[in-house]
Amino acid sequence: MSTVTRNAIANFIGKIWSTGLGLAVIPLYIKILGVESYGLVGVFGSLQAIMGLLDLGMQPTVNRELARLSALDPRASAAPMRELVRTFATVFACVGLVSGLIVLAGSPLLAAHWIRADRLPAQTVVRAVGLMGLIIAMQWPSSIFLGGLMSLQRQVQANQILMLVGTLRSLGALAVIRFVSPTIEAFFLTQALASAAQTTLTGLALTRSLPATDEPVGFRLRVLRAHWRFAAGMLGISVLSVVLTQADKMIVTGSLSLRQVGYYSVATAVANALYNLIAPIGAACYPRLIQLAAVGDQSALKDFYHRSCQTLSVVIIPVTAVIAALSHTVLFAWTGNRDTADSSHLVLSLLIVGTCCNGLMNLPVSLQIAHGWTRLVVAINLCAITVIVPLELYGARRWGAPGAAAGWLIVNASYVVSVIQLMHRRLLKGEQWRWYLADVLAPGAAPVAVALLATLAPAPTSRLGALALVASVYAVAAAASVASAPVTRDVVLHRIRRRVLQGVQQ
Repeated sequence: MSTVTRNAIANFIGKIWSTGLGLAVIPLYIKILGVESYGLVGVFGSLQAIMGLLDLGMQPTVNRELARLSALDPRASAAPMRELVRTFATVFACVGLVSGLIVLAGSPLLAAHWIRADRLPAQTVVRAVGLMGLIIAMQWPSSIFLGGLMSLQRQVQANQILMLVGTLRSLGALAVIRFVSPTIEAFFLTQALASAAQTTLTGLALTRSLPATDEPVGFRLRVLRAHWRFAAGMLGISVLSVVLTQADKMIVTGSLSLRQVGYYSVATAVANALYNLIAPIGAACYPRLIQLAAVGDQSALKDFYHRSCQTLSVVIIPVTAVIAALSHTVLFAWTGNRDTADSSHLVLSLLIVGTCCNGLMNLPVSLQIAHGWTRLVVAINLCAITVIVPLELYGARRWGAPGAAAGWLIVNASYVVSVIQLMHRRLLKGEQWRWYLADVLAPGAAPVAVALLATLAPAPTSRLGALALVASVYAVAAAASVASAPVTRDVVLHRIRRRVLQGVQQ
């Protein structure tokens, strides 16, 4: 089994475990805390993304440099790798502390002027936002440690840690609000403890994974100076990406009631779960893209790129098609609450399709970053912001939550059209039509057709019936995608031939 495959499997297991637990407990959170309190969890997600701008492009810089150094002689790269981690970890710890203090100090203003609570007392909202600042401060350094483990191909170990911490986040928080204190403050305090555990464990794991050296290492300003250009480019991508990915959430939070934000957060939780299928493949492939780009093996790079893109399509398009077409059934099967399904299903359909388009761009953008080319994504995002933010603001005020979600879909669909065409004029020239036809259309057309036909089925009257319908439609859609995609079809046919030959020989 190749390193990429092993890492991808480990990433899938880790994400499925954490996401499965997270999705399983959300209906219980809403039942215990109420949908308005759960709306604060959605607010925290947006706030965390906004404060993530203070990353300043440092995390992807460290990830790329560690992956590059790992391909060199360990004796020559040990000291530079340790200096890189030590320097950026120190900066991250300081930035995390500042970020947490900013949120804590601004909690009264955020509670009064951004969050629109109907029933929650103002002081409860202020305390909850203050605890969000504590979580950010605790969790901030872990992002650089996790990125380092991924870049060093220690992805199995990274996922073991994430599974442990994810269990603490989900079941620990549920136990606390169920048996100790059924309050949103208790929920966020549990999340802060989980964040501290994640930072500690990932920091220790990365330190032990780095090559040993006898040379003295420590904080070095020259390390920051050496990588500022790439970091600046990644900062531009990060700033614009945060605006684009969080604009709908921030607009919904500022324009609608906290109860409506809660319903939007429910739909967002399901749509964002798709990233747990996207991220494992992206994380497994990114270091290999960097290594192939570094050695200049264009033939191997082209083959690896297309095989990876097809695999990603096979994984995410069937899920997207089924959830988008059967969104009401999916929400009812998950929550058992028809009011939640009625209020969230249209938003979910729009968000999940937009997230799928965003996910399909993961590997093409990774290819650009692997070559150190950040200008295209920055330019495209800058153009998109000028259109999408006013569009989402108008949509939210005109049509409510679905209007904001439609903006997310429009901007990501435009990426699929524009970025691919422009990127392949410079990188892997002429490969854009292969990407559209073989990597996306071939594995995507059949599951979309299956999902659309499933909408003709009668609406289930029970949660068990809804779950059975969703599961059966997904099974057919996934099988159709596997049979349609060249990369997976060839693998399946090869294994069938091998089994037949083994049977004949026996």
